[in-house]
Amino acid sequence: MKRLFPFFLTTILLAGCASSSPVVPVDQRVIEKVFEVQKPKAELYVLCMDWVVKSFKSAKAVIQYQDKEAGKIVGKGIMVVKYGMGIPMDTHFTLTIEVKDNKIRASVEDAFILVSVSGNSSESRLDSDFAINKCLRPAVDNLYASLYAMLTAKSSEW
Repeated sequence: MKRLFPFFLTTILLAGCASSSPVVPVDQRVIEKVFEVQKPKAELYVLCMDWVVKSFKSAKAVIQYQDKEAGKIVGKGIMVVKYGMGIPMDTHFTLTIEVKDNKIRASVEDAFILVSVSGNSSESRLDSDFAINKCLRPAVDNLYASLYAMLTAKSSEW
C-alpha cells in the first residue's frame, strides 16, 4: 500500500488538473522565447553552452546535439515544478537553443513527469492548459530569465 500512495497522489493531482483544464493542442505545448542581444553568433553560442552546463547539473540532463556552425544546441533537462496544491515534481523536457547574430531562440517542449508504481515508471505528458500555462510556464520563464542574465552579463577580463 505504501508503494501505491505516490501513484494515487500523482494521479489525483494530474486528474484534478486535467479535469478542470482543457487539453492544449500538441503544436501549442512549446514554450518559446526570443532574445535580442547585440553580440555575434559565435559569442552567443559559447555563452549558451556555458549556461546549459551551469544550469543543468544532473547527469540525466545532457546535451543531445550541438552544432556550432548551425548555431543549435538541443538537450534534455529536468527541473522541479510545483503542480496542484504546490506539490513539487521533477519535470523532464527538451530544450532547444538556436543562435544567430544578435539573436537567440530558446524553446522548451515534450515536458513530462515520471509516475512510479511498484518500481515501474511511466511517462505522464503535460497536456492540460493548467499544467502547461499555470505550472510549467512560470518555471520556464525563470529558466529563460537566467539565460538572459548570462547573455547580458558583463564579461570579466582576467
